[in-house]
Amino acid sequence: MEAEAKLKLQFNLYEQVRSDRNLYSKNLLEAYSQIAELKTNFKRMTGHIGQLKEETIIKDNKKQQEDHKRSLYVEENAKLDKSITQIKQ
Repeated sequence: MEAEAKLKLQFNLYEQVRSDRNLYSKNLLEAYSQIAELKTNFKRMTGHIGQLKEETIIKDNKKQQEDHKRSLYVEENAKLDKSITQIKQ
């Protein structure tokens, strides 16, 4: 009787450990899946950030060129205004 009681107790403990192991194994697989998904998203976002940086650099260069052209036009406009005032005088 004692041996059977010990056997049932050991069997119940074994079943509990086995069910816990299965649960933790399932959780581990889900965690691996989430990690893989996050890595994929990270790579995609890194590429997107790189593209945005390149676009920003291109737009900054265009802005600098436009600012330079604008300053040349302002200088030319000032010269023309001076010429107009000299002609009027």
